[in-house]
Amino acid sequence: MSIDGASLGLLLRLMSAIFVFVIDVRVHAKTEEPEKCWQSEGPCAVQTSRSEKLRLVLGENQIVLDESTIVVRLDKSQVRLLAGTLWVRAETAVSVLSEFGTFSILKGEFWVSRTQDRVTGSNVAGTLLLKPRSKNGADEVLEIAAGLENWVGRVQASGGRAQTGVPMPIPLKTHLVRWAHLYTEGRERFLKEAEAFYALWLEASVEAAGIHQELVKRKLAAIDEDRSRTAEINRKVEARNRELVEMLKRRVFDP
Repeated sequence: MSIDGASLGLLLRLMSAIFVFVIDVRVHAKTEEPEKCWQSEGPCAVQTSRSEKLRLVLGENQIVLDESTIVVRLDKSQVRLLAGTLWVRAETAVSVLSEFGTFSILKGEFWVSRTQDRVTGSNVAGTLLLKPRSKNGADEVLEIAAGLENWVGRVQASGGRAQTGVPMPIPLKTHLVRWAHLYTEGRERFLKEAEAFYALWLEASVEAAGIHQELVKRKLAAIDEDRSRTAEINRKVEARNRELVEMLKRRVFDP
């Protein structure tokens, strides 16, 4: 999809305002357990407090923690997100885990944020994969295209699989605000990258609309199939009832 001049101009004004007015607190204080563990190998928990944010190296990748975020490094390619929001810029394979499922990418850029009972992965570049947790060992993997996001939630009692949503366009204004909040490479570069993301986001919105149209078609087809099946069952029941009535009539009137 092409970007018309009016839309692009509006976007640039919006992004400029966002970058100017977003709270720009670049505090690098953090809590590590064990103390100073990130510089060594092995498990390490890191927490940022309110108004803090932190850029860390994970193997060949960069992760940026927003304020009030808690992560646990499991190894050089895996972290577990316990709270908050994480921005990942990956040159090699990296995974973000939770008790609900895992978001992973071979190379690209994505965000992961969580609430108490839901974790959302937003894909900016590359192909993001979501593997929902399953108690029965199912190896299901969902693909999230760039410009889209999806969520994973609690494991359902029936079926033993974590709940998931369907791919949706990343909320544009919300994403630009959090991006500007963590961005450290200057306003001009931010505007340039945001403009490129906007073009990608427009294409992703069209793709998401197609996905939802297909889901609606499938649902309507399933409803029609259920109706046909129900109608067939009703016809068989009615035919059987007529047979029973005729049989009773013969027994009564033709002993």
